Amino acid sequence: MKAIQKFIALALVLFIGISILPCTFAEAKAQTVATPKITLKMAKNKKTINLSVAKNKGADGYEVYIKYEPVENELYTNVILPGKEFNGHYYVPVYDDITWTEASEKCKKAGGHLVTITSEEEYKFIKDIHSYYNEMWYGGYADESLTWHWVTGEKFDYSNWDYGQPDHWEDREDKMANSHGSYGWNDLANDSSIDGYICEWESMDDINIDNFPAMDEIRKTAYCIYINSNIESKQIDNINKKGTKKRTLKLKPKQFTDYDTNTFPAGIYSVNVRAYCKNQYGTTIYSDFATKELKVSNKETKPGYKKSYDFSNVKEGDVIKFGAYEQDADLDNGMEPIEWIVLSKTKSQIFVVSKYVLDIVPYNYDYLNDFMGTTWEKCTLRKWLNENFYNTAFNAEEKKLIKSTTVENFDNSVDGTKAGEDTVDKVFLLSMDDLVNKKYGFNKDYTKKDKNRICYPTKYCAVRKALSYENKPNTKDPEWYFLRTPADYYWSAVTVEFEGEVNPEGRQASWPIGDRPAMVISIK
Repeated sequence: MKAIQKFIALALVLFIGISILPCTFAEAKAQTVATPKITLKMAKNKKTINLSVAKNKGADGYEVYIKYEPVENELYTNVILPGKEFNGHYYVPVYDDITWTEASEKCKKAGGHLVTITSEEEYKFIKDIHSYYNEMWYGGYADESLTWHWVTGEKFDYSNWDYGQPDHWEDREDKMANSHGSYGWNDLANDSSIDGYICEWESMDDINIDNFPAMDEIRKTAYCIYINSNIESKQIDNINKKGTKKRTLKLKPKQFTDYDTNTFPAGIYSVNVRAYCKNQYGTTIYSDFATKELKVSNKETKPGYKKSYDFSNVKEGDVIKFGAYEQDADLDNGMEPIEWIVLSKTKSQIFVVSKYVLDIVPYNYDYLNDFMGTTWEKCTLRKWLNENFYNTAFNAEEKKLIKSTTVENFDNSVDGTKAGEDTVDKVFLLSMDDLVNKKYGFNKDYTKKDKNRICYPTKYCAVRKALSYENKPNTKDPEWYFLRTPADYYWSAVTVEFEGEVNPEGRQASWPIGDRPAMVISIK
C-alpha cells in the first residue's frame, strides 16, 4: 500500500513539474531577451538617418519608435513680448496669485525688477497698462522704521498713496500694491494673495527670455514652429525578423514630421528600439528600450549679399534683388534674395515694395485685448518691420542705402478714420492712397479687381499661415496683405484682398495676415 502511495505521489510531482515547465522556460526566455544595441547616424547624402540594430539571437523582432523635437534658430525667431515701453524702460503686467517676495524674485530672474514709479508721468503710464480693479504688486517696501524704499535703490521722493494709506495694519503691511478699485497705492502684507504684479526692465536688452514671467503670452514667429514635432514617440516600424543578423532602417524626414519636407530641420531626433519574442503560448516578451539621439544643426550658410549696388539704370516697373529673407522654408540653403518692384524713381532714390508677401505678422498684437485700437505710429507691426525684419534681412552695407523716410499717414478716405501722426521709418507698409495711385501702376478705383495689386506668398509665408489657421500651405493662390491705413474701426487695418480689391473696412489688426514691406533705397 505504501509503495502505491509513493508511486502516486511521485507521479503527481512529475505531472506538476511538467505542467509548470513551459512557464519556467517562458520566464527564462523573458529574462534572456537582451536589450538591442543600436546606432544612429546621418547618411552622407543627408537624405536619411540610418538606424542600425546589431544582431540579437534572443529576439524574434524589434519595435521602433521615433520622436522629433525642434530647435529654434535665433536668426528666424522674432519674439513679440506682452508689454509696453516708456522712456526707454519696458513694463509687463503678470497675472498670478503670488506673494510680493515671490513676484520680486521672478522679475529678478527675468533681468528686471518690480515696477518703481518715480514721477507723475510714469504713474499715469502705469495706470493705463492694467485695470484698477486688479490689485498688482509694485516695487516698494517699508523697513522696520516704516520708511519706504524702492527695490532699485532709487530715491523715494514721489508717491501716490490712496486715502488713508499706508496704514501698516497690525505692523504687517510693509509691501506696496495699487489699491483695489483705485489707482492709488496701498500697503499689504507679503503673504496677501492679489491679482498679479508688474515687472520693469531698464532696457529691452536686459530681458531674459528663458525666465520671462509671462511665457504663455509670448508670441514667437520662427521657422521651426510650423513643423509639427512629435512630443510623444510614435511607432513607425516593426522589424519582424529573427535577430540573427544586423538590421538597418533608413528613416526619412517625413517620418519624423507632419510637414512635407525632404530635409531634416534643426532639432533632436530620438529613436527608441526594443526587442521582443514570444513564448510557446504566444505571450509577447519585451526587452528594455535602447535609446539614441541625433542632433541636427542648421548650416551657417551666408545668404550671398552683394558688396555694392548700383540702381542707376533701373526703370520704374523693374524688379530688383536687395537683401535676403527666408522664402523657400529650407534653412539649410540659407536665406533667399528679396525681390522688389520699383514703384517710382528719382535721380537719387527708388521707392520699392516687395514682390511677394514675405511673412505673416499681425498689424497690432496686444495680449490683453484683441480689440485694442491703434494707428500705424503705435502698432506692433511697425516696430517688427523696423527692428526684427530690418536687422534680419539687410547687412551693414545695405542698411546704409535704406533711407529714413517721412511716412505720411492719411486718414481713411472712405470711412474717415483718423490715421494719426506721420512717422519716420526705414521699412513701412504701403497706404490705401498708394494702392490707388496710377503713377505706381494701380487702378484708381479701390473697388476694382487689379492684377497689379495681387500678391502671392512665398513658401515660407504660406507655411507660417498654415500654422496659424491649421491648414495646408498654399502658394498657388494670392494672399491678403495689410496696408498701414486704419480701417473703419481702430482695431482693424485696411487690406488688399485676393483679387486685388482694396478693402477699406479691413481686417482685425490682431489676425495673422500677410505683410508686404516697402522702403526707399538710394541709387548708389
